[in-house]
Amino acid sequence: GLFNSFGEATVRLLDAYAVRRIFFPGESILQEGEAGQELCILVHGHVEVQIASKVVREQIIDVEGGRARNAKTRNTGSNVGAVQVSSEPISFGDLCVLGIRERRSATVRAISVCQVRVIYRSIFLRTMNDQGEAVSMANVVLHQDVSSKQQTEMLALSRAKLFADAQCSDQFIQFMTECLEDRLYLEGQTIINQNDEDNASLFLISQGTVDLLQSGRGRVCQLHQGDVFGELAVLGIVKKRTMTVVATSFCHMRTLHQRVVMRGLELFPDERRKILLQAIKGDSSQSARDLAIESGDRELLLRLLAQSPLFGNTSQGFVEALAMKAEDRIYIPGEVVVREGSEGDSMFIVVSGAAAVYQFESESILAHGRPKPRDSLSDSASRARMRLGLLHAGGIFGELAALGILESRSATIEAHQLSWMVMIGRQSALSVLNQYPDARRHFGEIINRRLERTVSPRIVQLPLFAEFSLKFRTLLSWNTERRIYFPGQEVVREGKMGSSMHILNIGSCVLKRKGIIVKMYTPGGNFGSTLMLGLHKTYVGTLICNSTSHILSIGHSSFKHVLSSYPHARANRQLLVREKRAIEELVDSMITTSVKKRVWERFEYTTGAEARSLREVFEGWKEIVDKLREDRVRSAWAEEQRQQASSRWLERRREAQERVRARKALELAPCLGPPGRLDYISQTPCSSALASSAMLLPPLPGANPVKGSDEPPLDALQTLSANWPAPKPPKHYSL
Repeated sequence: GLFNSFGEATVRLLDAYAVRRIFFPGESILQEGEAGQELCILVHGHVEVQIASKVVREQIIDVEGGRARNAKTRNTGSNVGAVQVSSEPISFGDLCVLGIRERRSATVRAISVCQVRVIYRSIFLRTMNDQGEAVSMANVVLHQDVSSKQQTEMLALSRAKLFADAQCSDQFIQFMTECLEDRLYLEGQTIINQNDEDNASLFLISQGTVDLLQSGRGRVCQLHQGDVFGELAVLGIVKKRTMTVVATSFCHMRTLHQRVVMRGLELFPDERRKILLQAIKGDSSQSARDLAIESGDRELLLRLLAQSPLFGNTSQGFVEALAMKAEDRIYIPGEVVVREGSEGDSMFIVVSGAAAVYQFESESILAHGRPKPRDSLSDSASRARMRLGLLHAGGIFGELAALGILESRSATIEAHQLSWMVMIGRQSALSVLNQYPDARRHFGEIINRRLERTVSPRIVQLPLFAEFSLKFRTLLSWNTERRIYFPGQEVVREGKMGSSMHILNIGSCVLKRKGIIVKMYTPGGNFGSTLMLGLHKTYVGTLICNSTSHILSIGHSSFKHVLSSYPHARANRQLLVREKRAIEELVDSMITTSVKKRVWERFEYTTGAEARSLREVFEGWKEIVDKLREDRVRSAWAEEQRQQASSRWLERRREAQERVRARKALELAPCLGPPGRLDYISQTPCSSALASSAMLLPPLPGANPVKGSDEPPLDALQTLSANWPAPKPPKHYSL
């Protein structure tokens, strides 16, 4: 609409100046509340528009038009607003680029890969000046005071018939005003088409005039600035527009989306009752019973619970405690409350309005008593669905999910009218049930009746009786006792006498031995088979339910009765041998597991609070290993240092000994003759001290001096040198 008044040359120039950007799924193109002055133009792709965290519409730009059919399919029964498909680009942020708004009024997020053109305000204004374009809508609203305009819009909304009759508070009106979306329409542009089902919004004329046209009547009236239209559509009272709205001048419209109104009703519970009352009074299809909403929310909910077959036989205290846990939910027509095959753990009670129940042609297959979940939602969308009926005020659905029996939904519930429902989660429901044993028994009987059809298939398909005939297993299923146990309840206690085997049909249980968990049981598991066979009298462990569980019990007398009707002597003998060996292995495994866990608990206790988890234990072990490694490295370094010190000391000692020998040799040098010979002591002049201490050696035998020579014989000198006494070393040199 913004570019329709521009010339072709201006549009081409703006496109040339625009910045090309690609946004991937999940990325935000614009963020609500953020400041910005640029204009974003979606050229190709799929985006969703959110206001107040609610998806108000989806926009698809596809030049080929191949995605239009898929979009229509997606919109059927979806939780999003209307899906608008177009082959022409659409702009976001018109008022920001014109300078009317400083912050974004909505969030635009990419669902598929999107091609976007971004035009900045400075480029936009410069191009307008260069091309001489007159932006008529900017001249009208550019200089208006935004704050005063917001006050005017609040006053206009408060005077609207829907909000005026309900006497809504200023806080509620202010929330609605802050969540209005800006839209610009040029003269002659159609705002709403008659019989249109996709547009369920309320419009406030902020600037301009519009004509209301109706088929066969022509122009009905004209609306001006401050007028509001579309109240019945925004509350879902009418599904089709009754008139066509066309702009007779440039119009600045403020749009209030249906999902934003629903969000406001959730945030302002006091306003919800007043708004719904006005909506019900304005809708002739609502039953007179719904008008009891005037008596108050809590009283109406208590009365509906007390009158329902599900809660009719429970105490007043239980109903009041359950009502305190309820959470309000508002659903617009066509909105999906729960979807078949999806996971869920809550129940819903219709307080006002109506909801349709749908189921696909191919019914879900029960696996272990639970509906088999769909591989994908597209699988459900590809098959036709059947409408099973309508739930009116007082209708209840999802009770088995809230009680912990079912994990996935078995049908699709879709709001048929503007509906007010309350939701009760599983944790809240079970916590209230634990306080009221009578209610627990009442719901146990209801669950037993609902699950009766799953008992026979469970017994027939049990591997324990695979060798017995089909007639034996079928008769045995008829003689089985059905019981419901809630989380935390004991099925059997360790050491207690008994004669029954317990089969887990739905739920989960744990087996404990002396307070320690040793085994987990899932649907199809059995415990106590040897007691059913008469081999033992007491249970070897305590069986406790983790979740709401459907237990099938077969007693010894029932087994003998069926065995007498259909004898299987060989199969019975094999079963006795097999189960006896299995219970022995189970006991050994229980003892081993319990011992390991007790050792582990003792270790945790002795190591203190710092080693309460496996991670802390390994961290402590790593610290010890690192410390030991450091000690080894330090010890090796110290040992190396000691060896080096010892080696240096020994080296210094040898050097000292050599120096002593050299000094002694110098002292003895005067007593020796020339090098290479020794003179007789008597013939060699020595000092008086050495001479007096010298020992006289006896003459060498056979040693006669050589005649004519003063030197002694060589042999005698060698013998004398070999027998020469060495000097005695001092004491301080000895080791």
